Amino acid sequence: MDGVLVDFGKKVNEIDLELLKNAAKSVVKLHESDKYDLFIAMTAPWNNPSSFSDKRIWIEEYFGEIFKKKMFIKHR
Repeated sequence: MDGVLVDFGKKVNEIDLELLKNAAKSVVKLHESDKYDLFIAMTAPWNNPSSFSDKRIWIEEYFGEIFKKKMFIKHR
């Protein structure tokens, strides 16, 4: 997610992270092709346990149900 869909470095200290240019359009195109099973991988820092729910809300805001039950947290 960070650096692929989100310009994380630019807005790291702000609440609303900006979607990278053409990211939503590209994801929707991949989803609608029915060729791919899309998932979101993300990191949730130990010192910020609410980051997963914040990221989930952000993803749902921009992508609707494309990633419903298709998100997972990794330690890297």
